[in-house]
Amino acid sequence: MFDLGTVDGGMLSLVYRPLPWLRTYAGGGTNGAAPGVRIGAAVSPPRWRGVALNLDGGHYLPGDVNGIFSAFAGSRYDDSRALEHFDYDFVNLQAGWEIERAGLMFFARAGVAFVWTQLPPEAFARLRHVSPLVDPDGSVEAFLPSLRIGLIGFL
Repeated sequence: MFDLGTVDGGMLSLVYRPLPWLRTYAGGGTNGAAPGVRIGAAVSPPRWRGVALNLDGGHYLPGDVNGIFSAFAGSRYDDSRALEHFDYDFVNLQAGWEIERAGLMFFARAGVAFVWTQLPPEAFARLRHVSPLVDPDGSVEAFLPSLRIGLIGFL
């Protein structure tokens, strides 16, 4: 499986389909700043042809995500030292549409992701403007929109 997502970046995974309506998967990829891993499962109830629900979770290793933030914020973005060694964990819950033909499946999903991390104390101490998402101890927890598109090839 290859997919692109808002929270989990680009991932390449191995998929196992023990039953026609159940798929499990695990793999690795990148968010553009660091490598990460993900594991999950998708259920496609037979009565809901073309619809699937998936739940997965993963972790990204520390990386400098300032470039990702500046790509979205534009030229007015000011790099933050707190984001130079940024890692995070995530859980996605998504529903979506899928179509399979001749062993190849395309899917598009949307849902919600819960993302959490802990800012290093030295980086947290240097922040001038602390977001309301950052707790006093430097932990960050947020629910974010989660989108994903991808392809699965079955043997």
